[in-house]
Amino acid sequence: MEERERFDPECAVWKRLPLHPQPRPLESLSSYLIRLGEANGLSSLSELDALAGAPLSGPGALLVPDFPPPSYGGLAQLTGCPEARLKETTFWHLGQRFGRARHPLTLRRFLAGSLPSCLRYCPACLTEPSTPAYTLTWRFLSLPGCAAHGQALLDSCGHCGSALPLLARAPRLACCPACGGDMRTCAAARLSAEAKQIAARRTRDLEFLLSCPTPGATGLEAVDIGKQFVALRQQRRLTITEAAHRMGGEEQVVLAIEYGSRFKQATFGEYLRYADALDCPLQEIFRQDRVHPPRSLTLETEEQVLTQVEEAIRRLQAESSPVVPGAIGELVGRSVRDLHKYPRVSTVLNRCKLERGRQTVRFDRQREEELVQLVEQAIKQVEFLGKPVTQLRVCAMVGMTYQWLIQYPRVKAILLPIASTRTENVTRRLHREDQKLLEQAEQVIRQLESWGEPVSPGRICELMGISRERLSTHPRLKALVDQYHENGPESRQRTREREAELVKRTESVIVHLASRGELVTQRRVCKSLGLSQRYLERYSRVKALLAQCKGKRTRSRLRTEQQERELLEHMERALKELEATGKPALPRTIGMMIQLPFQRLDDYPRLKARFQQILDEYQRSQEWQRQTREEEFAARLQQAISTREEQGKAITQSALLKMACLSKTEARKYPCVQTILAQYATNSG
Repeated sequence: MEERERFDPECAVWKRLPLHPQPRPLESLSSYLIRLGEANGLSSLSELDALAGAPLSGPGALLVPDFPPPSYGGLAQLTGCPEARLKETTFWHLGQRFGRARHPLTLRRFLAGSLPSCLRYCPACLTEPSTPAYTLTWRFLSLPGCAAHGQALLDSCGHCGSALPLLARAPRLACCPACGGDMRTCAAARLSAEAKQIAARRTRDLEFLLSCPTPGATGLEAVDIGKQFVALRQQRRLTITEAAHRMGGEEQVVLAIEYGSRFKQATFGEYLRYADALDCPLQEIFRQDRVHPPRSLTLETEEQVLTQVEEAIRRLQAESSPVVPGAIGELVGRSVRDLHKYPRVSTVLNRCKLERGRQTVRFDRQREEELVQLVEQAIKQVEFLGKPVTQLRVCAMVGMTYQWLIQYPRVKAILLPIASTRTENVTRRLHREDQKLLEQAEQVIRQLESWGEPVSPGRICELMGISRERLSTHPRLKALVDQYHENGPESRQRTREREAELVKRTESVIVHLASRGELVTQRRVCKSLGLSQRYLERYSRVKALLAQCKGKRTRSRLRTEQQERELLEHMERALKELEATGKPALPRTIGMMIQLPFQRLDDYPRLKARFQQILDEYQRSQEWQRQTREEEFAARLQQAISTREEQGKAITQSALLKMACLSKTEARKYPCVQTILAQYATNSG
């Protein structure tokens, strides 16, 4: 008896829709749900939600249609379509390729600004004999039109002009929910040739990103994708600023794409614009041989490395790509630094780099002509400004480096002769500077002579604002200044004549002030002469005349004498007060009473002498008191010795000191006492 096939109740025919067409390639989930409802005669998509047991067309799905739902419920069982196939009707695979499908909110943020708020469609595609459907690629705003029919995509009804919802409640395909008009009969504008190319390229990129990847392929992280963009940008020899300018964005966007920043994540639209700026299809970024370049095992011989490099060069030439060391190293799977370790390979790379530079210059004759005009204009402008024409100044005005400009033969022919004229330019500049300093020195000399001041090299350099050492670099200026050297005979003669003149003028001013009955002071004399006291004191005879006049120093001396007299009076009163109270007249005590620190005694000679007198008297008094005490202690010791002898007791130093009420420390202060005690040192031992 044959074994009967096991029955699975979950696959029962009554648990499937009567009609369950399968999704078309790249059909959107919203389109598939509409076709299912329309084929089975459902009046609303809510009935399909009830059958599937999941809110596929509920309020949340209406807001974000075609995004992967949290759960497909029983839709796979109702349609007999596996869940993996249903994912192809959403943006799931696109999010997987960019590593943004882990969380629904992450995918929505990634596609923000790339999706329209209403349905977009191609009328010609809906009229095809095969089953019509809304394509998932139409959901992207970056797609200008249908590449197959060369028509622009419509975003409203061609009959009533109303916007079409992405997911209508009534399951009717190609029918306007507002007026009921047939969307297949709407007229669409034709695309231009350039728009057709953009549409074809964008369609290929979107179909690649939305389709299921090959088995074994995994999604990339943002950092891995960014590395591919960095490699492409470097192949185009673009800076980050230039790339940002091309894509019409900011540098932060380029950095977010290339480095996969988790703080500023780039959107899908920014990835598309960056790929367009680099003139590279987005699917090229995900090419397996680019994402994971084949790294061969360690090549043991230089011949093997050279073979790899030659194959890479032929491949780049076949693809019409720039043959540069960076692109060669990327295809070989080695860094340019590693390749340069092999001499023959390094020669090939240098030859490719040189040939690339020659091609750039050879095929850009128009640019060379522009640079020639810019260099000639820069030279004329420098000459007009009266500045030396140097290579550095010309390159700065053109805005390019010297190494880059000399790559163009005609520009190089203009710049090279400029270097030969550098010596002449320096000579002319030094001559002009020397002549300018000579004129300035002559003007300073005339000014000093008009002021009546001595003309010396130091004074000339001071007024000119230059150092004496700088004179050695200007021979003509040095020869002029040396004529006024201070040690020369002419200079000494001029000094004597000037001194005699100033002596006569000073004497006449003093006589004039005295005749008018005014106080003759140094300040008034200098003011009448119109010269400073510092300048007049350079001459010894004039300085002697000024010393005879009353000046600030005389007034200061008088003020000091007055203060000294007052302090002496205070001192005498302090001495009487100390004598009345019986306190010792110590210099420190007196200084505190008259509020005078000892540091200022040098300013008052008489006061200092009085202090010294008081100090001497105090010292004599102390000496007399010491001698009196010494005689008294000596008498006590003699009396103690007599007493010990009468008593018949031993005479020792300790016994004598005790009887005389004298300590050893105090006894050492008096020589006479020490002499007496020394006689009894043996008895103490």
